[in-house]
Amino acid sequence: MSARGIYNLIRALSEPYVGAEILYQEKHYKVWEARIIKVHAPNIEPGKVLRVDASGILIKAYDDAILCTRHTFYPLPKEGEYLYP
Repeated sequence: MSARGIYNLIRALSEPYVGAEILYQEKHYKVWEARIIKVHAPNIEPGKVLRVDASGILIKAYDDAILCTRHTFYPLPKEGEYLYP
């Protein structure tokens, strides 16, 4: 899915609704806020975690990336792992 499509899905499902879900280690986590980040990484598969830091979790989408800024992840995923919508 494109970064714009994922971003719009997260916005549409955000509070007061149920929240967008991501599957990580066989558990469902919620994403409440995100931003689109331009990245040039054509050989990286969608769903791969590119970075985890204080600003959020950066996940590769089909074209760009999504920075999840408000979420329920615990423990945080590690760089290089995969997340699935």
